Amino acid sequence: MSTNPPPPPVPSLIADWSPNARYLIAGNENEYVRIAIDLARDIPKLKQLRRTLRDRMKHSPLMDATRFARNIEALYRKMWQSRCAGDTLQSAKAVQG
Repeated sequence: MSTNPPPPPVPSLIADWSPNARYLIAGNENEYVRIAIDLARDIPKLKQLRRTLRDRMKHSPLMDATRFARNIEALYRKMWQSRCAGDTLQSAKAVQG
């Protein structure tokens, strides 16, 4: 077991991985910089995030490998069905969401 502290949380430009961390989500580069500076200045909040990050990640959808596999397989199936139907544009759109 590692004794190293977890890495610090980082702001994100496009993600919605936790409803409790929406304040880390930036809509543009200026917001990203502002969030990073605000977080760096708020030492108690940064310590609290570091203390709880590992457990929050452990219980987040990002760590649900079964769900991820099911979703990626469904996407592959959708792309393959579109391709088999001769619709290359539709299969490209499937990747985009």
